[in-house]
Amino acid sequence: MNRIICRALTVGILALPAADTATAQTTSRTDEFSGYTWELRRSNGLEGPGPNRFLDNRRTIWLDDDGNLHLKVWERLGAWFSAEVVLTESLGYGTYIFETIGELDEMDPPVIFGLFTYDHDPEYDHREIDIEYGLFGAARGPNAQFVLQPFDERGNRLQFTADLDGPYLTHAFQWTPDAIVFASYHGHRADEISDGDLFAIDDDFVLARWTFDGDVPPPGEEKVHMNLWLYQNAHPSRDHEVVIRSFAFTPLPTD
Repeated sequence: MNRIICRALTVGILALPAADTATAQTTSRTDEFSGYTWELRRSNGLEGPGPNRFLDNRRTIWLDDDGNLHLKVWERLGAWFSAEVVLTESLGYGTYIFETIGELDEMDPPVIFGLFTYDHDPEYDHREIDIEYGLFGAARGPNAQFVLQPFDERGNRLQFTADLDGPYLTHAFQWTPDAIVFASYHGHRADEISDGDLFAIDDDFVLARWTFDGDVPPPGEEKVHMNLWLYQNAHPSRDHEVVIRSFAFTPLPTD
């Protein structure tokens, strides 16, 4: 089992770009998932990131009978479509937890899976906090990263290689005024970290963990986004799908 536990930036092998969602549009279609309301994205032609065509039909985004959220990169008549959902409310400081099902280490090189916050206000680099899986078009190298934008500022990113032992993963970040702690774990661990302690999980289950203690942005109007998209609109060899089993948020306690 591959484990990386870090409190400083590991120098990256690839210069991976940020998830540019500045042109993102959502539709009036929403879904209820994990107790929250999410808007579904539909683009007018190619839009960032990628650029991609984002589609909100039930070929790319749907809930199954167990309440799991499915995101799919899907091809139809030679055109490829990506998927993105956006939380309708801002949550601010606290612990964000995502449980997923998918072989994230076996995706084709252009396929990117992202879990992140984004504010359309450009202040504080859009308050973008990213957990991303994918090779960004490369044949090999790091296939995952934790990022506080801007990604190319020294100390703002940890890249790592996720060599998974199964499809069940938990991803989380805790955002406080002084630091952002990122973590990815083998298995579904949301119940074990619902109190916000990302160091409560046994090291045997830690895929990667990193603390950013630099210039942390304050909350604004950022929203949680979850997406599956194609880097530089390159075409994969097949459709790809990731399942989000749950999303949970624990607000930072206030005295």
